Amino acid sequence: MPNTLAHFGVQGFLGHRFLAWCDPKWILIGCVIPDIPWIFQRIIRLLALPVDLYDLRLYAVCQASLLGCLMVSGALAFLSAHPKKIFWVLAINALAHLLLDSTQLKWANGVHLFAPFSWELWNLGWYWPESVVTYGLTALGVIYVGVAWRLAVAHPLIPAVPSVRNSLVAGLCLAVYLVFPLATMSQAEEADNHFIKTLRHAEARIGRTVEFDRVSYIKKESGGVIATMSNEYLIAVTSPLPQSALVSIKGRFQTADTIEVEDLHIHSSWFRDVASYVGLVGLLLMSLVSMSKGRKINKSGSVGDGEETQEDV
Repeated sequence: MPNTLAHFGVQGFLGHRFLAWCDPKWILIGCVIPDIPWIFQRIIRLLALPVDLYDLRLYAVCQASLLGCLMVSGALAFLSAHPKKIFWVLAINALAHLLLDSTQLKWANGVHLFAPFSWELWNLGWYWPESVVTYGLTALGVIYVGVAWRLAVAHPLIPAVPSVRNSLVAGLCLAVYLVFPLATMSQAEEADNHFIKTLRHAEARIGRTVEFDRVSYIKKESGGVIATMSNEYLIAVTSPLPQSALVSIKGRFQTADTIEVEDLHIHSSWFRDVASYVGLVGLLLMSLVSMSKGRKINKSGSVGDGEETQEDV
């Protein structure tokens, strides 16, 4: 999917045009919501926690659906000073994130807009992550962060003290976000999202088609192997690659651990991650500076209790 800076570029400038009253940080937070489960999945994998990696992927797939994004939007909004306004800002930007994701060409991947009623992955597939479109959107994101920085840090981030009702609603939204994947993972697997059903049942693989999104192709003297999401190594035959690379692959199982590669795309091994880290760090710094300003306002008492200012939104 497009990196974080690319989302900031598109959604940031659209938000600046149509949500001019809103603190830019809320717009950018909305941009990040669909990526939250993938961030935690990466952390769990780096920590090598003892979890089933197929189930971990299915859990993230469910949370990254539009329904999951709406639950996070609700949890954050009801802890803010203006729940209704902030919910719509977050929800609209989460939806925009998914729609933008769908425009990028991703084998074995896509977005879920209608889960849990449909687990069909939706992907328009107009351009590759390494295309001039992605590079242009990323550059636009850098420009937006620079343009929005002064306005964003000028809005003090003052933690709200939510009512009991709002706290309960936020807690309920968070609970649904954490629990509903457990009830829907089997449906996502049955739909063979990310080809997990195909991969999990090794005894039934022979002759079945399979696709991989951004996996490691490792060149060895004996040939090439593909490292899957479950850290399984599959032998890749008919592969023309002379070196190791990050790739997307379409193929068919010849045996339980051998894939005939039918199509292959080489990805940049660093661009997407670096652009995403830069965007996330930029948002974190905006928030920290704003929180520092909010503390100063609270200490000085310059914003009275119950007084609503533009900075609160």
